[in-house]
Amino acid sequence: MIRRRKKKQQDTSNHGNRAITTVLATTALTLASGTSLATQYAVQPTLGSIAADFDVSAFVTGQIITAVMAGYLIVLVLLVPLADRFSSGRLVPIQPTGLAIVPAAAASAPTAGVLIGVFGLVGVASTVAAEAVSVVGRFIPLEVRGNRVGIVHAGNSAGILLSRFVGGALTSLLGWRGMLACFATLLVATGMLCAIVLPRHQEQTGNKGSYFATLRALPRLLRISPALRLASATGMLWVSAFNLV
Repeated sequence: MIRRRKKKQQDTSNHGNRAITTVLATTALTLASGTSLATQYAVQPTLGSIAADFDVSAFVTGQIITAVMAGYLIVLVLLVPLADRFSSGRLVPIQPTGLAIVPAAAASAPTAGVLIGVFGLVGVASTVAAEAVSVVGRFIPLEVRGNRVGIVHAGNSAGILLSRFVGGALTSLLGWRGMLACFATLLVATGMLCAIVLPRHQEQTGNKGSYFATLRALPRLLRISPALRLASATGMLWVSAFNLV
């Protein structure tokens, strides 16, 4: 009787600890993914200020957005499969922290051409938003997984929508270089939070093939999986809609 009571108390304690860990992990992933995406879009209200600062046309500064999206698209294909092969506690924190270097470098860019190239790297490092959803799908318990995926997606949407307002407000107060420095600081903070909260052990994914085999399998998966095609099309329309806002 006493053993049963102790076991029940231990199970309750373990369940409570898992619940706390789940909430912390979801919070960290939501902040990291939302902030990373926000860094892509925060520069949009500042394009006029950047054009005036470098004495270039709006067409030239518009290439910043093109560079961001091109970098994001390329690395989305090349890097996201790594989320199934490495510990989330090691892979995810690297990107926000590494991404912080990029806006910091952009803040000191001497020419518009350098700034465009640097913002291409912003897109490269912003794929943590996609990886966060993959991590939630493997790490979060099944009974709350759908809810947590929705929270991470909501964080992504909030990051995109708020980024323009926050970016414009910070630019008015600090200039576009100061705005980028603020986002760099925020990215470091979210990267550190992920490093503390996310597990460092290797999750079991069942993926035993090589990285290149995974990449080669993607076209076939798109061809044979209607659900994957639908999800891909939905994601494409979601990103397109936010770029039109």
